[in-house]
Amino acid sequence: MAPILGYWNVRGIAEPIRYLMAYTGTKCEYCDYVTGDAPDYDKSGWFSVKETLGLPFPNLPYYIDGDVKLTQTTAIIRHIARKHNLCGTSEEEMMRADVIAAEEGGREAYLNSCKAFLQRHSDFLSTYPYFTGDHVSILWYIFLIIPYSLNPC
Repeated sequence: MAPILGYWNVRGIAEPIRYLMAYTGTKCEYCDYVTGDAPDYDKSGWFSVKETLGLPFPNLPYYIDGDVKLTQTTAIIRHIARKHNLCGTSEEEMMRADVIAAEEGGREAYLNSCKAFLQRHSDFLSTYPYFTGDHVSILWYIFLIIPYSLNPC
């Protein structure tokens, strides 16, 4: 049975997960929840099933693959990346991925230091073809979250 990815019927913060699943060839069933029209944006489609899915921390997006039940975009991305060996191919690459993925800041810090943030990462990428070295890794999908978290529309 294919994994299930549940999220609103928009791109939003689930889009990097969809890209990662496409990259890895992961077949998936999408469970899209529709909101009502403005100004109320009725969310009863999600709230009516939220507590029935067996998720330890019910939230969107969610990912269900047999006994694996996850929420939170980064946790889902990390799980799929580990499953497909995209967390680095050596200890050095894995450490590099951990450091870059854990860089703190959040939306406000990012907006306040966007130019420096992007320059630092651009400089780093001038040394390596990918963040972890010679291979695509989880970081490409983590960095896809940034634009969606800045402007979720």
